[in-house]
Amino acid sequence: MSLQETQESVDYFIREYATLKERYSRLPSVDELDQELNILEVVGRTRLFPRHVVRFVRWQMMEVVNAWAGYLHGFILPNPQNAASMEEYNHFTDKEKQTIIEMLNWIMYSTREMNLLQLDEDDDRTAQFIITAFSEWKERKKILRSVIDKNTASWKRQI
Repeated sequence: MSLQETQESVDYFIREYATLKERYSRLPSVDELDQELNILEVVGRTRLFPRHVVRFVRWQMMEVVNAWAGYLHGFILPNPQNAASMEEYNHFTDKEKQTIIEMLNWIMYSTREMNLLQLDEDDDRTAQFIITAFSEWKERKKILRSVIDKNTASWKRQI
């Protein structure tokens, strides 16, 4: 596989997404998708030419969102066999843990919505899902940032 094939797959995705964006104008731009999801990196690295670009975007978006579930889960239900997990659990107040639970609830809800869409593929519903979930993701990242900032600061104090 060559650099040319990589570029062809990226160009293909950009063209197909532009067509999709004409149909669903509220979809995020390719630049926004790339900024948040590294979508062009994935397309180029895997040299994909997705037949259903809207489904591919949905899948990639949920890959990124779901990756945070395990990290957040440790703050709610730490592994008692793991000293670092137990220490991190103690970095947060009950109120902060409730905020983390709300973020996990959103991740789980979004994942289940995506699962329902996979059972009965519908591009209109998938586009609406992307529009809504992407916007919510950009807002909810602030919660992740605050969790990571506090966690990092807590570890730094212990150095």
